[in-house]
Amino acid sequence: MKFAEWITNAENEYAWTHDGGAIIFPAATDALDKLVANPPEIADDPVFKAAYEEAAKAARTPRPTPTSSMRPAP
Repeated sequence: MKFAEWITNAENEYAWTHDGGAIIFPAATDALDKLVANPPEIADDPVFKAAYEEAAKAARTPRPTPTSSMRPAP
């Protein structure tokens, strides 16, 4: 449990997503805000920059909560 709490705190989520070398986003809102304000160097590449901006926008978009009518039939 302590490892899960450590890996998912905002500070560690930011470090993982900023220095990981991939376009991924943290679940913690504080870490996401910090990441968007200070994007990793990979975001300097025009292709990655466009992908990064789209991924950041998608990460901020609320998703609907699944309901029983949205689940596939057994």
